[in-house]
Amino acid sequence: MFAELNNTLPEFTFALDENVKLEFCQLKAISQSVPLKVRMMYLNKKGKYDPQYVVIAEDADGNLFGVNLPSFMTEEVDPIRKNKEYVEAINAGKCGIKCGPKRTSSNGRDVYRPVWVDLE
Repeated sequence: MFAELNNTLPEFTFALDENVKLEFCQLKAISQSVPLKVRMMYLNKKGKYDPQYVVIAEDADGNLFGVNLPSFMTEEVDPIRKNKEYVEAINAGKCGIKCGPKRTSSNGRDVYRPVWVDLE
């Protein structure tokens, strides 16, 4: 009961090697058809507009990318990051991410949402 007050997050087993130069991209830059494997995610509290999640993802060739998710997705991604079962599935390589189709927001801006994919 009281352990819940510690606000500890489930741990990702993936760790970036300090020699790896990670390329960062916006969500719209990744494929809408071929998912990247999600290796881990973290909340970047110093985002340009608001806190935003970054997904560390891997393509079929083993290249790693930091995919910046839009800040409006933070509330939807928080439950993934905080859920032990989801983190364990990510650790097991069972989560993928693709870019969803372009949509227009109420203020006329183009927006993209992630599409989460179950990987075998």
